[in-house]
Amino acid sequence: MKPLMTFVPVLAVGLLAAACGGGSSATGPDAVPAASASIEGTVETPAAAGPVAALKVSAVGTGLVTSTDDAGHFLLQGVPVGQVTLRFEGPGIDARLDLSGLGAGQTMTVHISVSGSLASVRPSASPTPSPSPSASPSPGPSPSPSPENEVALRGRIDSISGSSLQVAGRTVVADGGTRIRRSGQTIAFGDLRVGHIVEVEGQAQPDGSVLAKSITVEDDLPPQNETEVRFVGAIQSVSGTTLQVAGRTVVTDGSTRVTRRGDPIAFSSLKVGNKVEVEGTQRADASVLARKISLED
Repeated sequence: MKPLMTFVPVLAVGLLAAACGGGSSATGPDAVPAASASIEGTVETPAAAGPVAALKVSAVGTGLVTSTDDAGHFLLQGVPVGQVTLRFEGPGIDARLDLSGLGAGQTMTVHISVSGSLASVRPSASPTPSPSPSASPSPGPSPSPSPENEVALRGRIDSISGSSLQVAGRTVVADGGTRIRRSGQTIAFGDLRVGHIVEVEGQAQPDGSVLAKSITVEDDLPPQNETEVRFVGAIQSVSGTTLQVAGRTVVTDGSTRVTRRGDPIAFSSLKVGNKVEVEGTQRADASVLARKISLED
């Protein structure tokens, strides 16, 4: 019986160890995914004229969070490969930046400028994937702006996303140093609209985008998607120089003619309930810029 009595405790101890998860696990909550990358960088802001310390940096959609040190430096490890959106949060700052091209085992180095809700890669140091530590590449100089990288383009704004525009088939990125003007006056990035014709001057980036130094809105050309419209309906409301007619917003300006039986009348003669015929141009936001409003009896 002794062999049997010796065997049973040993077997029980082995089963207990297996049940308790003896040995290390490769998939714990703190484990770094096998296919991951790292992002290392510095953050500056034109407002502070230098590095930003204690700025929260996170990878959107993940639990990865860190903060910049006194030199504006940060490091995020275990970042999913492919594309990631970084978010920067601090006093007066809540900006996002999309980065792509992250490869497994690589470290991407970025130098970033933030201002308010805008974030962009500084042209003097665009995102550059670095090989894993096992490789030993020879260090090279950081790319810097050159006349060959200067870009000037003109076209219609096809879409707006965050601090980026799509203009004439190219991605145009604005940051705190981008000058945006219309009719000789400085305007905010938020004043730009899909359909605006703009002239862009900036620096070509390695990913094909353009970091804009200036964006100028041209007022002499209408958006290409404007169409001529003509319709009849009752005035539902009057607000300033704008009407609601048959469910549509009708905007007037100094060139709008308001008539009754062919004779000019004042805009103030128009009242809620009046039946009018509107001729004008449908704009990108679906409103109508009236060229002529005819009051019908």
